[in-house]
This record gives sequence, structure tokens and C-alpha cells, in this order.
Amino acid sequence: ERISHVINYDIPYDAEAYIHRIGRTGRAGRQGDAILFVAPRERRLLGAIEKATRKEIEMMELPSTELINDKRVERFKQRITDAIASDKSKMFYQMVKQYQIETDATPLAIAGALAQMLQGDTPFLLQNKPNRQADNDWKKGEDRGSRGRDRDDRPPRKERSPRRDASAGPEEGMKTYRLEVGHEHKIMPGNIVGAIANEANIDSKNIGRIKIFDAHSLVDMPD
Repeated sequence: ERISHVINYDIPYDAEAYIHRIGRTGRAGRQGDAILFVAPRERRLLGAIEKATRKEIEMMELPSTELINDKRVERFKQRITDAIASDKSKMFYQMVKQYQIETDATPLAIAGALAQMLQGDTPFLLQNKPNRQADNDWKKGEDRGSRGRDRDDRPPRKERSPRRDASAGPEEGMKTYRLEVGHEHKIMPGNIVGAIANEANIDSKNIGRIKIFDAHSLVDMPD
């Protein structure tokens, strides 16, 4: 079966895993689209993927609220058209006709009530919210203004626990795992923690010691 789109809600921490995943759209000489959701803190992981694929990933603008609502209305109308053409609606047609005779309700009132029953309490249209324009230079770093915060505004630092010997093995109940990303991929400990928390559904507080080398990293996680 042909796959036209691959949507990555969480950015893979391994570039090879990303390439394998999106490759499902290009089998047998076919073409497809791969969409990747990236948070600002995941810029370095995105850079590692672009380096591995030797291609810059084009940034997309999110659709506006108006465009999404127009699409929902269009699909709703099409569902009505398809239902009218279907033989399955004949039974309901007789029931609605009988209800109209009994209550003297107008066809539009009945149709609106049925649509509301189908939709439930979930709003059919999105609320209009202002769109935030994407910055084409967002990969270069966060807003410089955030760097100029007064030091007095920073929360007090917590006392650090004593450092463990770097050559020692993992703590009890932990196991060391190897990731094929390192300094050459411009990876930071925060990127690894975020990626593991998203991909493996592991709470960040349960991720232990992280050691980053040139081409790989070692991470202690629950066994």
C-alpha cells in the first residue's frame, strides 16, 4: 500500500531512524511528503538530520484558523452529499419524515439538531486566534533579548548533589545505553533528555548520567 505522507510528531534522536522512517514514502520510485514537528530546543537534532541527509528541511507555515474552518465546512458538506447518495440513509429518511409529521418541525431544524447530536459538545469550528509568524532564522538561536535578563531575576540555584565517578558503572536499577549521536552532531545533554522523554515516554527525572563523545553518547536509563 502506498504511503503518501509520514508525519513525525516527535523528532527522532537518531538520524538513521528518521531516514528509515521517511523512506517509506519513496519506495518503488514513488514520491511523498515527510512532515516534522520541531521545537526550538530541538534545533541541534534538526541540524544533525539535515547533515545526515545533506539537505535542508524546508519550513512550513501552519494553516490559519480561517483556512482550517473552511476545510471543515467543506468536508461536512461532502459527508452530507455522500450520505444522501448512500442506500443506508433510506431507513433514517423514513424515521425523520415520521418525526416531522408528528412534531411539525421544519426540515432545517431537524437537520441542524441531527448535526449537533453528531458533533456533541466539541466545537465544530476553531476559535480565531492570532497567528504567530515563523522566524526564518529561528535555527540560529533564541531571541537575543532573552540573554539580557537581569541576574537578579534568575531563581536561586539548587545545591548540587555530589558528583559520581565518571568511570563508575551505572547506579543500581539503571543500565547504560548507546546513542549514535555525539559532539560532531552538535548534541547537548538537554537534546538527549528531551528526545528520550518524547520517544521512549520516560520521565526526564528518571534519566541518569549522560556522557557525550565525538560520534556517540552513553545514557543511563532504568533497566
